[in-house]
Formats: sequence, structure tokens, C-alpha cells
Amino acid sequence: MVTAMTRNLGFRTSGSDWLRELLAGERAPEIALIQEAGQQLLDEPLPGYSMVTGTAGPSCPSGCTSAILVRSDVGAVTRVTENPFAAMGSYVAVATLNWDHATLWLVSAHASPTRIPPYRVLDTYARRSCEPDLWWSDVLLAGLASPSLPLTADVLVAGDVSESFAYDGRKPGHTCGAEFFRAVTTTGFVDVTMRDWSSAERPTRWDPPGQPDRLFASRSLSPRVSVSDDAIEHDAASDHAALWFHLDS
Repeated sequence: MVTAMTRNLGFRTSGSDWLRELLAGERAPEIALIQEAGQQLLDEPLPGYSMVTGTAGPSCPSGCTSAILVRSDVGAVTRVTENPFAAMGSYVAVATLNWDHATLWLVSAHASPTRIPPYRVLDTYARRSCEPDLWWSDVLLAGLASPSLPLTADVLVAGDVSESFAYDGRKPGHTCGAEFFRAVTTTGFVDVTMRDWSSAERPTRWDPPGQPDRLFASRSLSPRVSVSDDAIEHDAASDHAALWFHLDS
């Protein structure tokens, strides 16, 4: 069994310090999927871990960087060149891991809670019924449905998707969160947090309160993925809590 976690560090020094302390301690995960990694974390090697970061291009956003960290004894990790989430720039890191005699796709995702500028809109992005505008979570959905993401592959997507059922409840008639998660299922992914937590959200962020941090697994992989039932721990290191989970071989 592999222990893993995901957390949005809030682009804070305190978040980077928390991660370094975690990876050096007894509770260190084998895999960490990080969003809003600080520059200090990106510039300084983390002993015993390989790291793949999101890559920005000339026409891709680069305000925040996501990263995938894999302990060296788990397996070889490789950056994906045919990236189905390339339009999200450095906000999404994608890699493959040779693990348990197979290839596992790892995606550390951060959908900025903002609208997409008109010049970035593509025909492959689908609008939701309650929103005239497109959001970065819609770009994430397009990546999940991309032909370059093999339908039969074992794929794990973790991170801050900036969507929550709780957000719908604050606006009468607003169904964007429900439509987003329905679309995730339609693309062939299982929301492991909702499955393992009896279809109930647990707040991973308090401002605004909700569970924007999720774990999606392809149907082929989902029976081998489980989310920790431990209580969500909030601290001052970031405005997001860590989400812990396990991968069974």
C-alpha cells in the first residue's frame, strides 16, 4: 500500500515549510500532489523525492505552480509530454509513474476560481446551465475528457478544483457544482471522496467553507484508491487542509 496526500499550500512560505517538515518526518507520504507551491520549494531539491512541476507556455497561465513528488523507492516518474491539461499551464502537473508493474497517471490539479479570459476560450469547453461564462474548472473537465488521456488508463487526479456542492447552496438556483461533478462522472472518473465519505462533503477550506479539494480516480483504478477517514486537520500553514489517501497494489 502507498500512502499519498494532496494539499494546496496557498503559495505561502509556511506551506512550503510544512511540506518539507512532513517529508522529512515519520509521517512522510510516498506521493504528494501539491498546488500553489512556493518558489523556494520549487528551487530547492527535496531529498529522497523526484519532482515534476506544471509547465507554463507562451499562451498558458503561470501564476501558480502545481507539483508531483514521488519518493525515489516507489518507482520512476516521468513528465507527460502529450499533456491533456496543457491549456492550464503551470496550474496542473502531469506525470506517469511506473508502479506495481503498470503505468499510473498522476495529475496534480488546481483550477483557479476565476473566469477564463475570452481569448483563451476553446470550442471544447462546455458551459454549465447556470453560468454564462466559462471557468477554469471547465478547462479541467475538458482535460479529463481529452482523447490524449487513455480511457483504459489508471489515472489519479487530486487537488483544488475550486468546486463544491456547498458553493451551490449559497446561491439560489445555482447548480454549477452539481453539474461539474456530474460531468466528472460522465467522463469516466469516480469522486473517491464522495464515495468513501458517504456522499457527504468535509470542509477542506473555511473561507469560503466547502470542499474544493477532491480526489478523482479512473474507473479502472478507483477500487484500489481509498480516502482516509481521519478528521480533516486545519492549521495556519495554508487556507486548505491536506487530504490523505491510499493506493493498494
